[in-house]
Order: sequence, then C-alpha cells, then structure tokens
Amino acid sequence: MKRTGEKTLAFISGILGTILSLIGIVTMVLYTMISNDATIINAPEFDEYRETLLTQVEGLTAYTYIAAISMLVASILSLIAGIRLTNKNNKKMGLFLLIAAFLFLIAQSWVFLLLTLIAGIMAVKREEQYDEFIK
Repeated sequence: MKRTGEKTLAFISGILGTILSLIGIVTMVLYTMISNDATIINAPEFDEYRETLLTQVEGLTAYTYIAAISMLVASILSLIAGIRLTNKNNKKMGLFLLIAAFLFLIAQSWVFLLLTLIAGIMAVKREEQYDEFIK
C-alpha cells in the first residue's frame, strides 16, 4: 500500500467529521428543547404574535431535525469516501463526496433560519417598545 499516509489522513478526517456532526446533533437537540420551553414566547407582550412565533419555532424545530440527520449521513458518506480513497473506483468516491457536501450545505443553512427567527423576535420587541414610548 503506497498511499498509507493519505488513507490514514482521510480516515482521521472522516472520524473528526463524525465527531463534529455528533456535537452538532447534540447542540441542535438542546436548542430544540430550549426553544420549545422558551419564556419569550410565553411573555404577555407577545399575545398578538404568539401564533406566528409558535409556527416559526415549530418550523425551525422540524428543520433542525432534518439538518441533524443530514449532518450524520454526510459524515458517514465522508467516512466511506475516505476509506475508499486508495481504491481504483474513484467515481463512487467522488459521488459520495458530492452528496456529503450537499448534505453539509443543507445542515449549515439552519443557522440562517435561526438568525431570521431572532431578527423577527427583536423586531416585535422594538415595535412594542415604540408603542409604549408613544403612549
């Protein structure tokens, strides 16, 4: 085996990717638990907007699970591709890496949804503060 160093490096990077995705899954599950019990949704000033906020949180929660599954599948595919790096069938390895990269993109985009939700909550708070200031 000539490429022992490359194979070892690919194997280590695959394992690191798997560990990072597991950390990401734990983080997403913790975020989901926190967002479901968020006191900000139960605050009295959000009575008018509660339905909208709950819908946004439910959608974000569903997307969080999709992102977690995508990260896990992508890390497994990356690990398989890293193990198969020294084999002659490079087309399969390339396909695995393309699918893994696509799944990682899906998994990372949930951060933008989270930022959108936070921006919406801040806009609602600002509107409430402005209404109180006008009175």
